[in-house]
Amino acid sequence: MVPEQRGTRYINQALQEGNGAILITPHLGNWELGGVTFALRGCPIHALTLKDQDNEAQEFRDRMRSTLGIETLHINTDDYGMVLKLARLLRENKFIAMLGDRWEGGKKVEVSFFGRRVIFPAGAAALALATGAPIIPVFTVLRKNGRYLAWGEPPIRVKRTQGQTTSSLVAEKTQEIAGVFESVISRYPDQWFHFFDYWARYER
Repeated sequence: MVPEQRGTRYINQALQEGNGAILITPHLGNWELGGVTFALRGCPIHALTLKDQDNEAQEFRDRMRSTLGIETLHINTDDYGMVLKLARLLRENKFIAMLGDRWEGGKKVEVSFFGRRVIFPAGAAALALATGAPIIPVFTVLRKNGRYLAWGEPPIRVKRTQGQTTSSLVAEKTQEIAGVFESVISRYPDQWFHFFDYWARYER
């Protein structure tokens, strides 16, 4: 079942600009279905993900994504070559899809999230600054009518202003991402999925 789609103009605009885009979402709703939805629109998506401890499960997931037009990239925070690869894909007008509400290594910043100070991954903002690609928050949630809705929010642009440091800019834009997440999660709190105590792990 293909979800109803809104905000596709942001995807089309990014394709026209030619710098690709960073699609970012929290662990909300059905993010796998969201990736398929965008891929079916002709968006060349590469999903950035942690490697599953179960190799067989990971291989199956990668294979299924591939049949639907999604290529999987496994996160390795110690591999600087991965950053260069992501930058190259964006220059080729590809889309990088990632989950952005759990820090699992790499760049991080503190943000305000539901009234608490928590750690968020800062890689999306840093990559956007380096490449000029927009960050598009995207969501796929189940509605009360039993159908899914997929949409994109207005792009977040990461551009340095005079006198602003890289660290302050990355922190500012990561906070902006957290704010968008908070707004949408507040509307669908029962679809925000973590099978552990989120605050115990990430609160500071």
